[in-house]
Amino acid sequence: MRRIPNIIIISSILIGSIPILGYALVALSKTIPFYDFSRILHHYNIFQILFNVFLFAVAIGMLKIQKWSFVSFIILGVCFLFYSIFLIFFSWFGFLSYNFHISDYTILLFLISILIASLAYIIRKELAMPYLSILGRGWRLSRRESLPIKIEWSYELGLAGYGLTENISSKGCLLPLSESMVMVFLPDAKIEMKLYFVDENIVKVIPVIGTVLRIEETISRDKVEESLVKAGILFEYVQGKTDEKWVLNFLNEKYSARYLTDLNANLEYNKIFKSTKMFNLSRTGMYLISNEMLAAKEEVTIEFHTMLGGVSCGGEVVWSNPKGLFDKPPGFGIKITKVRNLFKFYIYLFFLAYLDEIRR
Repeated sequence: MRRIPNIIIISSILIGSIPILGYALVALSKTIPFYDFSRILHHYNIFQILFNVFLFAVAIGMLKIQKWSFVSFIILGVCFLFYSIFLIFFSWFGFLSYNFHISDYTILLFLISILIASLAYIIRKELAMPYLSILGRGWRLSRRESLPIKIEWSYELGLAGYGLTENISSKGCLLPLSESMVMVFLPDAKIEMKLYFVDENIVKVIPVIGTVLRIEETISRDKVEESLVKAGILFEYVQGKTDEKWVLNFLNEKYSARYLTDLNANLEYNKIFKSTKMFNLSRTGMYLISNEMLAAKEEVTIEFHTMLGGVSCGGEVVWSNPKGLFDKPPGFGIKITKVRNLFKFYIYLFFLAYLDEIRR
């Protein structure tokens, strides 16, 4: 069963509850018992009935992850958003016969907040979770990091080989296929695999059964007349949830999303103070631009200023890049060991995550 984000569940419940609340309001306003369905329904016109049925269908469609329901939700959400804003505006200036109370404003503002959050979530994550995409990529809950993880695969009749992932999450990967792999990695094929992760110079092997969900074929960038074939693969862990949790933790700690930021930072180490600039920032670390390298395991303190104020982090240098390789300027990577202004740090990180500009 596919797991659904909480914001989508909340939105679906709210949409599905609108017809129920409307039914209750009609019953209360007309002093009709709730169980007298036919009398209450008599006060609806045909358009109201169709609209309420449509709302139920959209709510169920969202829970079933149907693309049409997300398109409908965006249209309905935008319309209701403008309707609620105009309703509040007209009530403030006395253009409505109904007098709004504090509770009415509270409910409207709550609904508006949920709508804005839901719309922003769906629109910002449309590529990562392709509700509206013409590609049948399925329901993707976690970001796939661009990582070359070694995969050893084997298939029936003694077929076997190796490959490197283009991107990977705990749920699956995108795997470029060599010419010999194209005939094996077919849609719906189940292939035995071993994932090789390097953790602190120790190689950990995770066995999975890979199911090929889709095949992508694109023209190579160097304009040579050949195509690049890739397979989208879903993982089923042979040793169960323990291995899946290990992979998730490994990706979260080692390869948490690095977000683009150009903040100035003050660096302190061995009672030496230095001004520098950030290249990227994540939950677990950052990359600082510098022509002067620090030794690995050097303990440092970094201070930077966000829109909410200053943030101070303790860290440890984990690697240096004096030649400016890997599409980065010269500098070094820092593992964050302590954050002294946790609230400000996570609010700023949430802001960067919303912008969704990755700079690894």
